[in-house]
Amino acid sequence: VFQSIKNQAVYIVPATPSGWRDSNRVNGIVPFYFKINAEDPNAPAVAVSKDDTGQPIQIKYSPGGYFEHDIDRLVWKSYNSKVRTDPTLEIDDNGRPYYTVTKDRLTLNKMPTVPQSLLIVDAQTGEIEEYDLDKVPAWVDRVYSQETVANMIDWWGHWSKAPWQVRDQKANRYKLAEDPVMVYTKSGTASYQAILTSWNSDTSASYLMTVDARTGVAKAFTIPNLTLESVARGHIVNSPGQTGRIKYHPPHMVLYRIYGQLAWLSPVEVEGDVDHVYKGVGIVSATDNSGQSAVIGTNKADALAKFRQNIAKGVGSNAPPSEAGNNRVLQGTVSWVNNIVSDGNTVFWFGLEEHPQFQFRGVPNDDILPELKTVHPGAKVKVGFLDVGSATVDVGSFDNLAVTTPPVGGKR
Repeated sequence: VFQSIKNQAVYIVPATPSGWRDSNRVNGIVPFYFKINAEDPNAPAVAVSKDDTGQPIQIKYSPGGYFEHDIDRLVWKSYNSKVRTDPTLEIDDNGRPYYTVTKDRLTLNKMPTVPQSLLIVDAQTGEIEEYDLDKVPAWVDRVYSQETVANMIDWWGHWSKAPWQVRDQKANRYKLAEDPVMVYTKSGTASYQAILTSWNSDTSASYLMTVDARTGVAKAFTIPNLTLESVARGHIVNSPGQTGRIKYHPPHMVLYRIYGQLAWLSPVEVEGDVDHVYKGVGIVSATDNSGQSAVIGTNKADALAKFRQNIAKGVGSNAPPSEAGNNRVLQGTVSWVNNIVSDGNTVFWFGLEEHPQFQFRGVPNDDILPELKTVHPGAKVKVGFLDVGSATVDVGSFDNLAVTTPPVGGKR
């Protein structure tokens, strides 16, 4: 289960005995749960055997547990006539494991259900507490399930813009393009993210919808030129970061605001890899229908650096950067130069005497930054870049003031 614990993004993975005989031997108790860092692919999984107060973990109840250790059976004993959905393992701020179970009620049409209250089940003692939706403890991330959110979005798309009397016309009706994806906001709030397309067309995005996973509060945004997830995935698959015959596949596309631009981001793995081994990160601007801004990095920092370079150069972008960044141009004298070969490309690093707080980085070729090849200590230069508040910046434009551009047809 993907969740945020004390502002750290992690996966929490429960364990159960391997069979009913093993369950009987240990009385159904599992003395740990797994915690996996969701942001560092090299961090090892941790078997958490004690909570933050030093008390040992003794998980007795879980979905799929044997006999009386099955959490569905446990909850059914007290709520046998109620609709119970989405048992989710969540860890409180003290590291103690609980299962959250939504108690649903039928909607007016007696078909799908929506949350009525939340049951919190202590995975160790089996104690159950019921909370009204406006009194759910702050550490709980999720009350609304992905399925419930998908139903709610479909209802809105079906009926919010079209007259209820007209049941078979496609005008002003919208549908989900893909299943909602859970993300976390800057404040640490769990939110579902989904794109709706028109009933008349499933090739363009009509709305970006966000739904708070705790409260169910939904917001709809119209974003010009927003690409669908499937389109963005294709851009990353076909990006210049591919090597040889190996194709990288982005399995988990999520929208983020990166350096002031809305962008699709996903980890990448080798296409067809059944083990899903992490190979890096792919990013593409969410308003880039050409796919020119797509990059693949060997890790998050590498991908962000490449994406910064594309933003600084205006590659595939329809909007200027705005958040934590602005375009700047500095002029000065080159104080040092260091060339490093990375992924087959020569990366030029240099500094300016007048602006020692920055380390400039750029990859020159005949089409982009060609004059960067002439950089040397003592050269008078003008450098354009995107300032994102970092000491290391990526060169967007470079002008060696000692090098003049010849007229068309002329020679230097």
